[in-house]
Order: sequence, then C-alpha cells, then structure tokens
Amino acid sequence: RILYASPLTGKYTRTTKNTSVIRNNFVVENADKIFIAYAVYGGQTEALAHFAIKKGKKIYTFDVPENRNLLELGALNESNFREKLYDK
Repeated sequence: RILYASPLTGKYTRTTKNTSVIRNNFVVENADKIFIAYAVYGGQTEALAHFAIKKGKKIYTFDVPENRNLLELGALNESNFREKLYDK
C-alpha cells in the first residue's frame, strides 16, 4: 500500500528549501524506520537525522567511514534495516 499525503496546501507550486524541510520533517514524523544513504557533516540531511533521533525514530545507514557522523548519532548498520524492514 502507498499513502499519499502532504503537509502543504495546493498553493505551493515550486519546491523551495523551506518546503523541502517541511516535507521531510512530515515524512520523518510519519515513518517508523528511516534509511539515509549519506549525509554531509553539517548539511540538511544530517539536520534531518538529528530531528529524527529527537523524535525517537530509528535511522539506518551504510556502515562506511563517510557516514561516521550518522553512526555517531546512533544510526544503525543498513544490514539491520534489511532484516527489520518489515518488522512491526
């Protein structure tokens, strides 16, 4: 099943940095598990990871040196994500 939902009204016709943050936060709030392939240190995706952790969400990523920032936040190895993807 797919759920199509948006926190934004129809008056928004263009994606902006602000509407992207609103959309991404909405997705995090409604997700049980989140996979982030890569996040630049200090970037918007890392900020989203911080937001998700504060919300008590489990984050998964690749266990590679480039994702040390996510792993230090508490992100789990992606192999756990594949195993738990369909766990309730």
